[in-house]
Amino acid sequence: MARIAPLPLVDAELLCRVTGDESFLRRAVAAGLPLTAAGDGWWQLPGPVRDHLATLGTPEPGVLADAADYYADRGEIATALQMLLAAGEVEPAARLLAEADPRKAEAIDALELLAVIGRIPDEVLDMRRAIDAELATDLINSSTPLDALAVGKRILAAAAPGEWPTRARALTVIGQATCFRRDDDGSLSESTLREAAGYLDQAMETYIAMDYPQATSGAAVERAVRVELGCGRAHEALRILDEAIPHAIGHRRRTGRLLFYRAQILTELGRHDESQAALDEVLRVGGDAGGLLASFVHWERMILASYRGDATGALEHANQAEAYRSDWWAVIGSEFLAEAADCLDRVGHIALAWEYLGRAGSEPRGYERTIAMAECALLARHGDPVLAEERLATVHCQGVFPRERWRITLLRAYAAWRRGDGAAGFLAAHAFEEAARLGQPQLPLIRERDVAEALIALASETGLPSAAALEASPVPMTLSVLGRFGLSRGGRAVAIGPGQAAQLLKMVAVAGGRVPAERAMEALWPEADPEAGRNRLRTVLGRLRQNAHEAVTRESELLVLGTGIRVDLAEFHRDARQALALVGGDPATAVAVARSAIARYGGDLLPDDPYEAWAEAPREAARRSMLDLLDLCATEAANRGNLDEARHMVERSLELAPFEEDRYLRIAGILLDQGRRGAALSVLRRARAVLAPLGIDVAVELPGRDPVA
Repeated sequence: MARIAPLPLVDAELLCRVTGDESFLRRAVAAGLPLTAAGDGWWQLPGPVRDHLATLGTPEPGVLADAADYYADRGEIATALQMLLAAGEVEPAARLLAEADPRKAEAIDALELLAVIGRIPDEVLDMRRAIDAELATDLINSSTPLDALAVGKRILAAAAPGEWPTRARALTVIGQATCFRRDDDGSLSESTLREAAGYLDQAMETYIAMDYPQATSGAAVERAVRVELGCGRAHEALRILDEAIPHAIGHRRRTGRLLFYRAQILTELGRHDESQAALDEVLRVGGDAGGLLASFVHWERMILASYRGDATGALEHANQAEAYRSDWWAVIGSEFLAEAADCLDRVGHIALAWEYLGRAGSEPRGYERTIAMAECALLARHGDPVLAEERLATVHCQGVFPRERWRITLLRAYAAWRRGDGAAGFLAAHAFEEAARLGQPQLPLIRERDVAEALIALASETGLPSAAALEASPVPMTLSVLGRFGLSRGGRAVAIGPGQAAQLLKMVAVAGGRVPAERAMEALWPEADPEAGRNRLRTVLGRLRQNAHEAVTRESELLVLGTGIRVDLAEFHRDARQALALVGGDPATAVAVARSAIARYGGDLLPDDPYEAWAEAPREAARRSMLDLLDLCATEAANRGNLDEARHMVERSLELAPFEEDRYLRIAGILLDQGRRGAALSVLRRARAVLAPLGIDVAVELPGRDPVA
């Protein structure tokens, strides 16, 4: 039993070799040894069972060496190498590698390669170069990927004409590393990516000539994603991946990788349903429900949700991606955090986005450019627009891929618009032109919909064709009812007028998008008979249709808000519900979501309609939700010891609920905890002045404290 403990894979013949007992397997199974099938005729023991068996004796080097010979004969090179290294047989391990088919050796762990590379015999230097090329590949995934460029070129120069696997691997490494090279001004030029494409094409040609389809598919991923997608040619990238997928058939890991990058490109093209289906297939093919693939799938779904405007989904997938983090986190965790910050800010999780960005910046690990781009996006959308322009003006020279340049211009335009700068329309128009030159004129609406919609009208006034074409494309309308009433399309106000058409639109919006026609008629024309009410309703719907096509439609006896119209009230309530649901289990995330919801609350619902009966209940519901959010943030701030923040939140709540005595007492208590007795007394005097006319006498003594007055 002790002899079989070190063996990862077993069969009847191997067990006979190491135990000297031809019937060992039969007797062991009869005794209850829990063997499970591992494919290709192999069986394996569960890890805890092997660990227990290992306590029964010390591994015997001779047994391990015999097992290594058997594994090597069966083509299990990586397992044979493990056995030889465990037996201390480094030189035999090196010779095994030297004589191995490179395709069989591909599954060997880099640490095992490092253990034997110095012992590879001089007469097989070609194998050493092959291993050097394998190790250079690991440099691409490190924080210093450009270091692999010199290594790859040195290997290529030293390789003999017949060392095809080594030459192909070196060409792949050079192509990958070239994508990280920057010009003297810090920019990444398309000519550099073209040079990288040349190396990768040579690698693919070599692999095809060797009839090495799996490696061909790997080089194709680099060609498609780093070069074509990096240049903004998403359709060409998709074509390359589609041609590469057949080369990966039979290799689950490579197939899953190809499908993952295919989903990424589909997301970029706005083919969101296809992307979701591709990501489902990644997990099915990869057979990975909770590891590396799962992390990356959630990462991509976070991006996809943010493009769709799904705030809940973006946050959920960000959390799931991090929950599955493993070895990849130490290498690219900062890249994920920066992209998460960008995605969360895009859908309104503003405070949480800055938290993610801060985490990314604390350990950049070579992803300074990604972090800088995310910071620019956060500043442009919701931060300081002056600082945003300063950052965006320099990020062009920080080596962003050509596919991102239209986005930098668009974010500059949005920051200018927020500053009231007249150049906003001109910048936006040029951003749309840049996207059109990539062959994707809809890209701004796919990746930065809110920003693009806000600027389309201004951009179209410049007369540039891409802006005009984008404005002519279907753009959803946005309806504001919190703090003000307004309907807009693409950032341009849609005139409704102050009459009954506007009232009907308001009524449907605050009722959740659906109102019985009879109730609307009773509210708008309470004195009219049913027939007159129906006639008036038809007239109002016709007038509304002229100004805002299909803003409200009639479905049998229901009036329904138009499909795709975004209502700020609905988005506020969605975020509020999510925050309040999270507070019991995840207070930090609950506060972040709550702050995003608070930012959406522009004021009381329909302040210009204070006496409309149909608005009273929705107005009070929104106000109570806002108070709940402020109370949540105040409580969590106090729990963290941030009394200034807690007081600020309670004071904001007083603006909505000036006649609730407990809120004054809470502020006074916080001030007392800060040692500010005079300020606490002033708050209580203010409470008395406000509440006395209502017959409410404010207590002069706070529970558990000395009297303050």
